Amino acid sequence: MADAMVIAIVDDDKAVLDAMSSFIRSLGYRVRTFQSGKAFLDHEGIGEIACLFTDIQMPGLSGFELHDIVRLNRPAIPVVLMTALADASVRARALSSGARCFLEKPIAGREIMNCLSGIFDA
Repeated sequence: MADAMVIAIVDDDKAVLDAMSSFIRSLGYRVRTFQSGKAFLDHEGIGEIACLFTDIQMPGLSGFELHDIVRLNRPAIPVVLMTALADASVRARALSSGARCFLEKPIAGREIMNCLSGIFDA
């Protein structure tokens, strides 16, 4: 089932995109990567996205702003928010906004697996 699902990753850090996409592909998912929220929103295949992982702090559209747009226009897409600059208020905002998971960088593979399992196995 995982091989039919497409996971989108939005992060302005190419190293994060490369590492996460490789790991998520190893779990059997297809992956699409984007270096900005705008690039994700402009993607013609947004309807195929089963889950969105997005960094919170990015130039231009922030992860919180992207999350709000996705929840408004594509509410069925679960959103996972990630950041290297986490504190209690950021975590609370992420989880109260409806994010399915909140991940702190550096992100361990087990955290990604647990998050995806919670989203798709629930």
